[in-house]
Amino acid sequence: MSLPSVREHTDAVIAALEALGLTVGDAVAPAGIDPPYVVVYAIPGGGTAGPLATPHDDAVLVYQVTCVGDSRKQAEWLEDSALSLLTGGIAVTGRRVLWIALDLSGGVQRDDQVTPPKFWSAPRFRIATTPEA
Repeated sequence: MSLPSVREHTDAVIAALEALGLTVGDAVAPAGIDPPYVVVYAIPGGGTAGPLATPHDDAVLVYQVTCVGDSRKQAEWLEDSALSLLTGGIAVTGRRVLWIALDLSGGVQRDDQVTPPKFWSAPRFRIATTPEA
């Protein structure tokens, strides 16, 4: 049995976004950093499946990448950058990533509770993995 490690998948998503040159927070905004930046969260959803002998080997994990910018355009630029996960993929030791799919496009919101206002988008991704053969 080769249970999926959420931690290793999260680390791989963060590494892939950092490789794009993005400033990335790990479930919290980067301390002392002004936008633009993204924050990666493993969120509820997905699940496991597999053959009878190893029913939890295959997994679909769900991630949110919150994109924070000083403008709508900057938040959308970050979301566009994060979408490269769909084609660039991630690498997880001992696992094969079958696919990464956009689960929900973020849409941009304005946060007026901070001064100056910030803009954010929160696309969600589903990542399917299986043990390496």
